[in-house]
Amino acid sequence: MLFRSDVPDPQYPAAGVKYTFGSWSDGGAQQHYVTVPLAGLGVGLNFITSYQLTPTITPSNGGSLAFTPSSKDSYYPSGNLAVKAIPNANFHFTGYSNGLTGVNVDTNMNLRSPYSFTAAFAANAAVTLTSNVSNSEGCKLTLQGVTGSIPLKAQFAPKTSVSFSAPVSCISATNPGIQYIFQQWSDG
Repeated sequence: MLFRSDVPDPQYPAAGVKYTFGSWSDGGAQQHYVTVPLAGLGVGLNFITSYQLTPTITPSNGGSLAFTPSSKDSYYPSGNLAVKAIPNANFHFTGYSNGLTGVNVDTNMNLRSPYSFTAAFAANAAVTLTSNVSNSEGCKLTLQGVTGSIPLKAQFAPKTSVSFSAPVSCISATNPGIQYIFQQWSDG
């Protein structure tokens, strides 16, 4: 006698839990036929259990998260899951909270149930170089190797070492008889 073995896939037995076909104990495909002997037949089914992961990113434009292994539907296999916080341009990662902790962008978690957490990002600090000489005079400043017109602005993550400079002197573009001489920065 032939018997068709089949199992619905996936199955959702509870909120945030997903079962997907893993294997039959006889090694057959998810859907296959077996010949039942007179003595009967016992075939076991192995499901892969996955749990829904619900991260919150704050602010929503601050960055993204990458998971290993990856998922197409926010359900991840039970076990070790690597999490990586990826800041967007002009943002930096500040830490995990509400279920996951730490300030390192790379972390691991042992997923054993549906899980939620928060990944927080913050805007980088702005550095603005200004001068008492107007931009029309043609003097330029340099910030982190980039030379530009006054005011010169850029954003940097906390604890970033930033270099800036001004020329020792600058001849006026509107009146060549005027020369501006650098004296000091306002931060001392």
